[in-house]
Amino acid sequence: MLHTVPAVALVAWLVSNKTRVPYINAMYCAIMSSWFAFRQQAKLDSSGIYVPHPWVRSWLGIWIGSVLTTPLIDSLIRRQWSKSALVMIGLTLPWCTTRFDPGLKKKYMFEYAVACVGSPQQVPRLPSVTCRDPEKGRSGMPHVRSDIISASAKLEL
Repeated sequence: MLHTVPAVALVAWLVSNKTRVPYINAMYCAIMSSWFAFRQQAKLDSSGIYVPHPWVRSWLGIWIGSVLTTPLIDSLIRRQWSKSALVMIGLTLPWCTTRFDPGLKKKYMFEYAVACVGSPQQVPRLPSVTCRDPEKGRSGMPHVRSDIISASAKLEL
């Protein structure tokens, strides 16, 4: 939801103002997103930094989304509903390849568990503060001053 709302708002604004998206933006998107990935880790697979995920499918989704943005906006401005529907189907293909893969969740949940257990970069962390604290018998948002500071004080002892 957090990533979808700004994109939908931008598409609505572009269509209402009849502002076309230049095709060169797809190239800019590919350059900047790949630069960001290489800047972080010197490769396109960022599974080591984030959670393990199907990174090839992720990049395919990024590139398809950036390439199909221009035809989508143009077809919505011109009210070509059939072309808009075809472009929307093209935009959902990377999601469909991931969503309907039966072994995907099992594979990446296992890789996530292995990455968590065998990580050489494990450092002592503060005890987790959740919204439900059974020790104190209450639920709700943690109080920053009392819960987190008291947790760090317990860690120092």
